[in-house]
Amino acid sequence: MKQRILTGAILLLVVVGIFFLRDLSLTIFDVFIATSIIFSVSEVSRVFIRSGRMNFMELAVVYAVTVYLSIIWGINSSFTLAQHLLTQTIILALFFILSYLFTVLQKNQVMNSEDFKKRDITLQEYATKKSLRTLFVMVYPTILLSFLYLINHIKELRLSTVATAYAGVDIALLFLIMTFLVTMATDTFAYFIGSLLKGPKLAPLISPKKTISGAVGGLFGAMLTSVLLFVIFNGNINFNTAFLGAEISIWHFVIYGLLAGVVSQIGDLFASLVKRKARAKDYSSIFPGHGGFMDRLDGVSFNAVFTFVYVMLFFL
Repeated sequence: MKQRILTGAILLLVVVGIFFLRDLSLTIFDVFIATSIIFSVSEVSRVFIRSGRMNFMELAVVYAVTVYLSIIWGINSSFTLAQHLLTQTIILALFFILSYLFTVLQKNQVMNSEDFKKRDITLQEYATKKSLRTLFVMVYPTILLSFLYLINHIKELRLSTVATAYAGVDIALLFLIMTFLVTMATDTFAYFIGSLLKGPKLAPLISPKKTISGAVGGLFGAMLTSVLLFVIFNGNINFNTAFLGAEISIWHFVIYGLLAGVVSQIGDLFASLVKRKARAKDYSSIFPGHGGFMDRLDGVSFNAVFTFVYVMLFFL
């Protein structure tokens, strides 16, 4: 418990520091996201490989770097949101094809491998399965977490509401804080309230330690944190004016907190399911008591997508 709390406190300080440095340059936060994604991709890929689910880890890492570079290129080229999404779809498809081709072109090496010999399938079937697993590793977590880039640069996505109602405030900072802090609050409240009250299990076949009381506590923590964020930011005259101009009220934050709490826990359960199928307790042990990067970002990865969609629907 002490080790978990100490590591958690250090991680929190690091994240807070990154947020402060973001004020100097958005690139600093981009690099933080990119680094986190690369480590997360490596962890998920290795967990798969250790359980016999072969995939192209190197290709998945290159894909993660390519996504970052392409998004920054799109931002500098003033891409619309539709152009960003189309570009990423094309890149993902190309890397899937590359994964298949690389496997087929390595015919001799593949057919002599122990992994291939123990499977009663053709080379083409093997290449397809390996490419699909690589595709999964590329989507989870790279695609999910890459929405943090879009949130970080939301004022550069040529959205009219941002250019009017939010012209005088760093609205991206609020959305990023919402994504991270509400997810962290969900995890923290779920852990402590679940440990205190215990009770029936939430999903015993996926994550035996999670309880219904913890899940409810997580939702409470998410909504409480979201409301506190509204109170804090609304206390700033510039944000107050922006909220009034965009017709944003406390209820936008209450609903966000509730839904983000649900999405965060779905992300957590999904990560547990992936690890259970791969027969792994954690994605890695880089953070004592907390596992690896992906163990800390499982809820954030799902909430990055949710926050972006929620913002597009109700804030802009």
